[in-house]
Amino acid sequence: MRTNKPKTISDVLKQFVKENHLKEELSERDLIDQFFALLPPALSRSIRKAELRGGKLFVSLSSATARHELYYQKEELLRRMKGDSDASVIEEIVLI
Repeated sequence: MRTNKPKTISDVLKQFVKENHLKEELSERDLIDQFFALLPPALSRSIRKAELRGGKLFVSLSSATARHELYYQKEELLRRMKGDSDASVIEEIVLI
């Protein structure tokens, strides 16, 4: 149904996200982006894939050195991510 009332782009995007049930996917993407923002650039370049499933963040790495470094940092990363209320969904970081 068309209306003659003009809408802001923000309102149109919110309606689009709601109608297409994309809120969960977008919030997951935001959490993964937050994870990448906490990492040093050299370490984030060695990540092949990061995926959120069932409260766990699965991180696939291309380098054993990066895996070793991230292994020692993952508790600190979890603590920093849980400081944000949205990140409380992440319970564990799993290195693949």
